[in-house]
Amino acid sequence: MHFLIRKTPYVTLWKSFFKKWGMGMYVKIFKHCLLLPKKDALFFLNRIPMEKTIIYILLLMHIAFLPNLIKFSADIFQQYENISYSLFFIGVLVLYPFLTVFIMVVSITAFSFLAFLLAKMLKRKLAYQYFWKITAYAFTTPLMLYAVIETFSLTNTIFVLIPFLVWVYLTVKITLVYPKKTKGGKLTWPTS
Repeated sequence: MHFLIRKTPYVTLWKSFFKKWGMGMYVKIFKHCLLLPKKDALFFLNRIPMEKTIIYILLLMHIAFLPNLIKFSADIFQQYENISYSLFFIGVLVLYPFLTVFIMVVSITAFSFLAFLLAKMLKRKLAYQYFWKITAYAFTTPLMLYAVIETFSLTNTIFVLIPFLVWVYLTVKITLVYPKKTKGGKLTWPTS
């Protein structure tokens, strides 16, 4: 039975798509992001090149903001019945991706700066560039939670804080994996 599944055109199409565009790597990245703050997942993600990190977070942000785009589209068509389709598609195909990229860069930069300050308070010796990359990966679970919250229109403040608290938890746990800086400049590895 298993040999029949492999030869179907649908499965072959997906396999060729994953091979041609290298999407299998992004699936691996996604799986490892869900395993954070485990050390193995953290070290795997740390070895991913920055361009793959940026493409991954772009894909993730577009998927996470898809419920917002659908709601926005429905609201526009209800409010403005005379809007032209060309203007609507320009907004959706041009402005929405640029807005998503802008939000991504600003939010990851701000949150990585907070993570960097947290590392300084915990006396961990880590570079800001490392925190930018790890913050991008640590956004996976909070963004998925945000997408679920937005889909069900849960606008209560507590529900909106849940993704932020998950990010804080992940960042603290990830930071504690790395060695502590001592007075003499030597590093001491955590015991656990």
